[in-house]
Amino acid sequence: MMDKINTYSSLDAEALYKKGVKHNVLYMFFSGLSIFLKSYFRKGGYKDGVFGFILAVLMGTSFFLRQAKLYLKHKKLN
Repeated sequence: MMDKINTYSSLDAEALYKKGVKHNVLYMFFSGLSIFLKSYFRKGGYKDGVFGFILAVLMGTSFFLRQAKLYLKHKKLN
């Protein structure tokens, strides 16, 4: 599962980089947390118990990884 998340986050980061998307460090941290909270509370992940919690964590983590990889791509060029 983590291999898939790593692969797709790299592909998404590359696509965002080619589009010229750029975010700061705060966005990178808080957006992953926001995705987790939205998935777990607003979308009702808490109703699924442990499975819903794990899914929300994975969603937040994958979004964070994508943003972190995008951030690192921009930093390597500067």
